This record gives sequence, structure tokens and C-alpha cells, in this order.
Amino acid sequence: MSFSTVPRALYRALTSPHDGHAGKQVVFLGYVIGISFLLAAVDLQLVLSPEYLLGIAALTALTAVAGFLRPRLKSTSNLWMTLPIADILAVALLRDVFRVEAATVTLLSFAPVLWAAYCWRYVGAVRASLALTLSFAASTTIRELPAIDGTVLVRCAILLLATLQVSLLVALATTRATQERARSEKALRERTELLHTTTGQKQLLQNVIDSLSVGIVIVDKDGHDVLMNSVQKKLHVLAVPEGDPDPPEDRLLVRYPESSTPIPPDSRPVRRAVERETFTNYVVALGPVSGPNRTLTTSARQIVDVNGARDGAVIVFSDVTDFVDGARRQQQRTANVSHEMRTPLTSILGYLDLTLESPDLDTQTRNYLEVADRNAEQMLNYVEDLLSGLAEAREDRALDARPTPLGILVRDACEALLPRAAGGEVELRCTIESEASILLDPPRMTQVLNNLISNAIKYTLPGGSIDVRVHEVPGALEVQVSDTGIGMAPDEQANLFMEYYRTSAVAEGHIPGYGLGLSIAQRIVRAHGGQISVRSTEGKGSTFTVQLPRENLFLAGA
Repeated sequence: MSFSTVPRALYRALTSPHDGHAGKQVVFLGYVIGISFLLAAVDLQLVLSPEYLLGIAALTALTAVAGFLRPRLKSTSNLWMTLPIADILAVALLRDVFRVEAATVTLLSFAPVLWAAYCWRYVGAVRASLALTLSFAASTTIRELPAIDGTVLVRCAILLLATLQVSLLVALATTRATQERARSEKALRERTELLHTTTGQKQLLQNVIDSLSVGIVIVDKDGHDVLMNSVQKKLHVLAVPEGDPDPPEDRLLVRYPESSTPIPPDSRPVRRAVERETFTNYVVALGPVSGPNRTLTTSARQIVDVNGARDGAVIVFSDVTDFVDGARRQQQRTANVSHEMRTPLTSILGYLDLTLESPDLDTQTRNYLEVADRNAEQMLNYVEDLLSGLAEAREDRALDARPTPLGILVRDACEALLPRAAGGEVELRCTIESEASILLDPPRMTQVLNNLISNAIKYTLPGGSIDVRVHEVPGALEVQVSDTGIGMAPDEQANLFMEYYRTSAVAEGHIPGYGLGLSIAQRIVRAHGGQISVRSTEGKGSTFTVQLPRENLFLAGA
């Protein structure tokens, strides 16, 4: 053992309530010897007297015995309790020599009393206090014989009570400290077990989500990533720009499907989930247009803790690239078949028209031919509608953009649809707050406006109203179409711009339509570099907003 470890060993011996008794004995012997040097300054002859030296020799012998027993006797054995009690008896010899300084020497006995109370609690406190009182009272009684008065007994009683009070307080404090330590250790063990359990559950959760075929991201309430499975890690790599391994959110290659237009950071799936949105089937594309990329449908749900407070969100990314490619091929096949059907239908209608012009037809034959003509005309209309929708859905259709006052297009669309609104007993109001011109394709933007306004008329009950407004906002020129119609649920809003999607109220109400108009409108707006969005309350109405970027804006008359 090096010299530097001795103080630490003595400190552990003094502070341990269960062992270190030999160390405590060494410290006590040193304490007595130190006091003896101070007493020698008062009366050297008494310190060197046989009685005093006998007491020192007794303490030294006890220390040697403790050292001998240390490796041989368990520290929990109650035999160690005789050591502080024997020290008390040895100190009684020293006190009897220094009658003048008896009070000072008496203080030496409190150390073993406290030692006994600290290590053996209440039993040690009582036994040590009795030993102290009896050892000190015995010498006093022997000297006072035969003249013993009540003063001696009172002093002994006071000494016993005072010693008991102090030693019992030490025993009580030690007991409570030990209990508190036991509770702390138990709590620490429980927390450690909980940590191990939590770590195991986290690993289990990681293994479970890694086994799924969809990408999963879990974020906390502050938006920090908590968990990301292996599928999502592979998908995330596609969105990382080349040469930038750790890009910020706004630099990730996240764009609208079948478009090179990036999705604004605030509209991206994870950011929307962090902003407490819940959505389903929000379609995005990851990766460059000309490089490796995937089309994903995303959904998000909020995480709620046991107290009902929001604790984060989980976002699911499903790879639908193969489905989208298959749908695109199916659209092409449908377009080819529809195109081939249009030619014979046109020929059939032509010959039917020629036949109906003949004056020699009898009434029944003419009626039959008119029915065939009407149905052929209706079938041709279906084919034309289908081809029109498929053509608008094609990404490679170029814009014929030129500076155009958006307010004029809005005013013309409102005027064209005003009779239809009046026929449905719906009030249509148009407000033009900006006469600015903007780069756009007039026929295609008119198609967007007609779709939004006609939808508002279609889904607004008689007596309702529609407000169409054009105004400037920071960074954009904006058109809003607000109605007091049937509205829609939040989950329906998330799917509204998907092809062929129709809300439950529309489907149940047998309102005509194919579910293509809004998806086509979204493609046209995105082709202009803009955004289209919806806010709706079920039973109260909807507001559609089209924003076109300010960089395409021209001052009126410029």
C-alpha cells in the first residue's frame, strides 16, 4: 500500500458503519496520544505516572488485537462491539489520574460511545453509555467510600442521560441515513433496470421497423429525429445533393411528382408533421429528375403521451414508384385505345348524319337512328373528355407564357360562369385588388380558374355565396376562391389533389365528375412555379388559394 492510499483507507474506515473497526481503533489511539501530549504540558508527572501509562498501554494492546482480528473476524460480528467499550474502560483509568482535568479527559470517552452508536445503532448506544457511566462512577464511588451522598448519584444520572441523548441521536441519524441510502440504491437499481429495459425495447422497436418495407421517421415534439429505419435511410440518400453529405432541409432534393419544381421546405412531409399536421397519401418525389429517384406517398400521425400532450410525430414513406410507372403505362394504353376509338366513332356519326338527312326514312327508322346518333355522340364526348384529361396530365406539355393581367382572366371566368351560378341560386362575387400582369399561359390558367369556380358552384347549395378575389401578398400574386358549400374533412383535404379522388360527400351525393379537375389544376399551377392549396371546414365551405411567384410579376402597363 502506497503512502497516498493511507488517508483514503482511514477515511473509508471512519465513514463506514459496517466495517473498518481496526482503522477506527488506530485513529482513536492517535487521538488519545495527541490529547496526552497536550495534557503533558499541564502536568508531565501525571502523564508519566504508572496508572496513566497503564491506560495508554491498554489502548495500544486493544489496537494490536484489532489489527490481529481484522483479517480473521467478520466485520459484521457483534464481538467488535467490545472494542469501543474496552476503550471506554481504558479512558476511565486516564480520567482517574487527571482528576483536575477530568472534564477534558472525559471527552475522550465520547469518541468510542459515538463509534458504538454509529456502528451498532441503539444497542451500541445503550451499552456504550452504560459502560461510560459505570466506569466513571465506579472510581468516584470508591474514592468517596464510605461517605457517599446524593450528589454523586445525581452526577452519574446526568452523565448517563447526557451520553444516552447524544449517542441515541447519532444512532437515529445513522439509521435514517442508512435507510435513505438503501432507498436511493433501490431507486438507482430500478432506474438502471428501467434503462436496460428501455434500451432493449428501443432495440426491439428498431428491429421491428427495420423489418418493414416502408420508410419510417419518428421525431420528438421539437422536431428532432428520434428514430429512422433502414429503408428510410436508403431513401434519404436519394434526396442528398451530390457533394453535400449533410445538407439543410431546404437543400434536400424533394420535389413535386413528375416535375422539377422543388417542394417548399414548409410543405415537405416531415416539416408538416412537426407543425402538428396529420395527413395521408401526400405524394412527393425524392432525387434528381435525371438521376436515381423514387416517388413516395407519405402519411403522418401525431404522437400523444399518457397525459394527452403532444410528444412528437411519426411519418411513413411508402415507395409507389412502380405503381406510378404502371399507372403511367396504363394511361398511355388508355390514350391509345381512346384515340383509336375516336376515328370510327367520328365515321359512324358522319354516316348517321347523312342517313338522317334522307327524306325517305319512315318515322320508326328515323327514331332508331336518332337514338343511335345520340348515344354515339355521347360516347364520343366521353372519349374526348378522357383524352383531354390524359393530355393535361402529361408533364411535357409546354407553357405558352406571356405577360397577362391575371385580374382580367379572373373577371372573364366569373362573367362566363355567372349565368350558371344564377341558375343554381348561388351569389358569385368577384373582387380585383391588383391589375398587375404576370407571366402565364392564359388558356391553361383560365382552365384552372374555370375548374375552381365551377367546382365552387357545383358544391354550394342554393342560397350560398362564392367570393373570388385577386390580390398581392409578399412574394406572390394570389387568387382565392371561397365558397359556403359542403366543405370536407381534414383527411379528405390531404387526398384532394390526387387523380380520380372524390370525397365521400360527392360520391354519396352522385354529383357528376371524374376526379381529374383538381389534379390537372395542380399540375398547371406547378408548371407556372406556383402553389395551390385548400382550407376547408366540413359543412361550412372551402377556400382554394393559387399563388404565383413574384419573380414572374410585371407592373401593370409596363
